[in-house]
Amino acid sequence: MSDNLKEFIENDIVSIKQDNCNNKKETLLFTIERFENDKVYLLGIETAYSIEDLIPVALTDKAIKNINYRPLFMAPASFDRSQPKTQIPKKESLNNIFNNQYRSAIIDKYSIEYVHELQHVLIKKRIDLNIRITSPIKHIKKLIQTQ
Repeated sequence: MSDNLKEFIENDIVSIKQDNCNNKKETLLFTIERFENDKVYLLGIETAYSIEDLIPVALTDKAIKNINYRPLFMAPASFDRSQPKTQIPKKESLNNIFNNQYRSAIIDKYSIEYVHELQHVLIKKRIDLNIRITSPIKHIKKLIQTQ
């Protein structure tokens, strides 16, 4: 078992091996919902997978356009009704994470290659960017072969 497979935890964003998928043209993204015994359950999918069926999603994969995060938002210490309303940042594509010097520096400092590694570092640093898969795939059960 590779080191990347040992690292997966709940809520990690992963893909599955092409052998388990009818769609060979694009990387399908999933969130790990839970581990039970030696099986992994993905959010929204009833089929249980082996940990060996999962593959990490590279930060360079074009599929990361389907992963969004919400930039950090610091509410003002006191609310003054005379001041203009503070705008909460909109969700951004994970592609844009390299446009921010601080986040890009984290990726460089920790030599992060995969989305789940970025998720783990952000958890350790207590930075909640609310990273989520945001473009649901229609008819997902047709794209995945049942085992």
